[in-house]
Amino acid sequence: MVVNKIMDVNFKELWDSPYYQKLRDKNKDMDKQVSNCMVWEKSKVLFIHIPKTAGSSIKHILTHPQSLTIPETIHPITAKGAWPLIERYNFKDYFKVAFVRNPWDRFVSMYFYFKNMTPDHYAYKYDKDISESVKQIKTFEEFCYCFYDYFFCDNNQIGRLPFHMLNQSKWTHHKGTCFVDYIGRFENLKEDFRKLEKIMGLPHRTIKHLNKSEHKDYKTYYNSKTIDIISNVYKEDIINFNYSYET
Repeated sequence: MVVNKIMDVNFKELWDSPYYQKLRDKNKDMDKQVSNCMVWEKSKVLFIHIPKTAGSSIKHILTHPQSLTIPETIHPITAKGAWPLIERYNFKDYFKVAFVRNPWDRFVSMYFYFKNMTPDHYAYKYDKDISESVKQIKTFEEFCYCFYDYFFCDNNQIGRLPFHMLNQSKWTHHKGTCFVDYIGRFENLKEDFRKLEKIMGLPHRTIKHLNKSEHKDYKTYYNSKTIDIISNVYKEDIINFNYSYET
């Protein structure tokens, strides 16, 4: 079944791969590495990069010479979430920042991100298996059904999901409590990022949407059944971030 191939990513092999070994060697003098996080040691600010929430765009701005120099660490998190890593590396007292996105919109973006990924994409070397598997699925509707069958019906395989597909709350909440100090919304990207610039005392720069998935408005891809699938799979995000299908 195609869906099993999509979800059956061996995180141990991924983590031990030459790509991630190279990243660890590059950053070994940091002595601090957090999955999909960027750290400002001097100002004690931690940016938590949730997939498909304009994280690449935010990173591009914040690594600009006029802003801050950020050691890059791009690692997958597990179903345990970001908090164990934050706790392990003593980032609990840092000012923690994240951006979130409407779950229905984010899921469409995720689908087309993998569907349209080409071998020359910077992430293809470690997302190849997922991308090639998604390409075998003909429609977004079929992708939703496969994802739902695996997530809910195949012996609760959440622990084996690619980190892109986990609830965004895995990056922001622990035991039902939000530990992030500033949460911006993808839907208000420019306005919320401007607020963040003011909080951090950074010069204003226009944020551009990078690594963007090409697709129509997300509502054009859904029917009543697939709307409900996302409602069930991402109900934690819908509650925590006050999202609905329309907003």
